[in-house]
Amino acid sequence: MAKKFGKFLLFTAAAGTAAAAAYYYLTRKDTTPAATAEEDDDYDNFSDDLDEETATPVRNYVSIAKEASEKAVEKAGAVAETVVQKVGDAVSTLSEKFSNAEDHFTTLSQTISDAEEKAEKDVEEFFDEEEADEEEALIEEETPDQETEEE
Repeated sequence: MAKKFGKFLLFTAAAGTAAAAAYYYLTRKDTTPAATAEEDDDYDNFSDDLDEETATPVRNYVSIAKEASEKAVEKAGAVAETVVQKVGDAVSTLSEKFSNAEDHFTTLSQTISDAEEKAEKDVEEFFDEEEADEEEALIEEETPDQETEEE
């Protein structure tokens, strides 16, 4: 029963919507929308802007004095020479200080090989100790059994 009522309700809603749409269409069919002044204001007329841009704009250019630019170039060159000289002095000072630094450092390959040897020894000692502990445990397990057999 509820299913039939739901279908009836759906049909009446669809029929009512179709009837309202038809009524609205038929009443507005013969009328033309009136253009209002507000709608015309929403659109800009860009052709007016094009007329204004065609006129040559007035520009003021700033002239640069040739002497001032030459002085700036000379000053920049002098500063660059000073910087290059100071960097060269710093490099030579550092190279003198660290020229004997190689004697105080070991190579990476030597350090790695030393670490490998130490690790091998430590691992060997660890496994030797573990094997010794296992052997002692086995001996202790066998000893009580033998003592009971001997008695």
